[in-house]
Amino acid sequence: MFHAVQLSDRPTAERRSHGANGRSYQQMFEASMAQRIKRHPTARQLYLASPFYWPVSVNRHGRITVDTWVYGGPDTRAASLPHHGKGK
Repeated sequence: MFHAVQLSDRPTAERRSHGANGRSYQQMFEASMAQRIKRHPTARQLYLASPFYWPVSVNRHGRITVDTWVYGGPDTRAASLPHHGKGK
């Protein structure tokens, strides 16, 4: 048979914070945030996190060209041809 345990049956029914010395959870959080080491990203980390830009074009056959890669084919021609020549 299943026996349900009430919160009052547990030895730590109320919420306690050991070592808080009477301070609230908000006070403890603010004190820990004031003591933290603030870290700033390096130039390389900022570069790697930034969005990259590659020029993209649509040729007269409806294929999308990104750098040296070509995407698209007969099934995507109708969707991509309206964008041909728009970047000029």
